[in-house]
Amino acid sequence: MSLRSVRVPTCWPSEPPPRLVHTNVSTVLPFRAAGDDPSANGPRSRASQACLSSIGASARLAARGGSGARRLSASGAELRGSSEDDATLRWLDAQPPGSVLYVALGSEVPLRVEQVHELALGLDLAGARFLWALRKPTGTTVLHDADPLPSGFQDRTSSTGLVTMGWVPQLSILAHAAVGGFLTHCGRNSLIEGLLFGHPLVMLPIFGDQGPNARQMEAKKAGLQVARDEGDGSFDRHGVAAAVRAVMLDGEAREGFVAGARRMQGVVADKERQERYVDEFVQQLTAYLL
Repeated sequence: MSLRSVRVPTCWPSEPPPRLVHTNVSTVLPFRAAGDDPSANGPRSRASQACLSSIGASARLAARGGSGARRLSASGAELRGSSEDDATLRWLDAQPPGSVLYVALGSEVPLRVEQVHELALGLDLAGARFLWALRKPTGTTVLHDADPLPSGFQDRTSSTGLVTMGWVPQLSILAHAAVGGFLTHCGRNSLIEGLLFGHPLVMLPIFGDQGPNARQMEAKKAGLQVARDEGDGSFDRHGVAAAVRAVMLDGEAREGFVAGARRMQGVVADKERQERYVDEFVQQLTAYLL
């Protein structure tokens, strides 16, 4: 069998993909073979419809304002979370609309202690409201029960920020009317979830395809990357603060980032477009194998 070039459809329009990026497609749309009826009532189709219904219900709740969106089941029904989940959502309920930056950097690559400190001090300097889903940092200097945050940080930010180290209902948070931005590592799944709700991005890529994802979103003007040292790639509190202020607090700059994020929302939330991309991908794989 001779090797042939296969053009892989990309969910970002007008830009041919420079390389094949590993993406868990099942997190966006369920796989279906070429020739399957998209309206068929198979288990994958039902799962897809339930997932889209849940996201749509969350988005509708967020658009209403007032009390925030609660965690939804696959059918769109509200779920009872843990007391910590409820406390997180109650805290959001008390914040002004669009004022909170949600901070979450994924679960695969925890930050080192010094990186956590610089991120925390940057949030402190920026002065924006934030909700931080913090994973315990790596580093042998952190004891099991030690506070990984800088001394005095939580006292200084108690009126504007909340840090939680447990699991949080990310979709419900992103759907909440109080959330107005997303500080993310730009993992593909988190990126899509943030853009589904039209949130402008503060981008802090750490590993793998996160860097190309962030550069692509910056080119689309959907957000701003935290500045890095050109020599060693490190970031500091001043770079974090500058990016957060631009995306959350600087009126003119924020308007541009919100507009860019809304444009990308139209792409990732376009079910027909995503179905077409999956169909084209399957068709080209089938042609390659035959």
